[in-house]
Amino acid sequence: MINWAEVAGAAIPGVLALILEISRKVLYPIQEKANGRPHGKRVVHQSPESRASRTKRSEELKGARNLSLILFAASTAITVLTWLFPQGIGSGNHGVETRITVTETPPADPQGGPWTAGHHIGGVVSGVTPADFRIVIYAHTRRWYVQPEAASPLTGITSDGKWESDTCLGDRYAVLLVKPSYLPPQDVASLPGVGGDVVYLTTVAGK
Repeated sequence: MINWAEVAGAAIPGVLALILEISRKVLYPIQEKANGRPHGKRVVHQSPESRASRTKRSEELKGARNLSLILFAASTAITVLTWLFPQGIGSGNHGVETRITVTETPPADPQGGPWTAGHHIGGVVSGVTPADFRIVIYAHTRRWYVQPEAASPLTGITSDGKWESDTCLGDRYAVLLVKPSYLPPQDVASLPGVGGDVVYLTTVAGK
């Protein structure tokens, strides 16, 4: 997928520089000519101009202003697109809020432990490109323990946003949406906050 937001962001300085260059080399000379003063030359004497000449110069000045407005509108559009679509045009998720929905919740068990392994937790992610992210699951007893095991803490997301995993039981469960580079700790007293490689977090009580 082409991240058009990055492309637009990189293009903005060039577009603004182009506008300034066009203004210097094209618009300014046209305006000077319309005002009766040749660009880059001092006017020693101006002969009376005809009505047709004044009309022509007025039209040239109007055209210069219109071109300036078009260039300004183009640069503004690029800026707005960059702000509206930070994930890039082409992901198919514009206007969709990033969210994790847990559709299959394991039972609640305050004791938990390895002997409770084999239960399932699952759900769906929306608002992102699935291939660019992973899921991390924690089950809580006295602490938060990564699932399904410390050796494989990252759960993949299918192309339609679905994810599922085995888990040990706990009284609560946490699901994190993370970047593939994230290295989740095996167990923690408190869940990590959103930021950096952690994009979204939700918790649910065992049923």
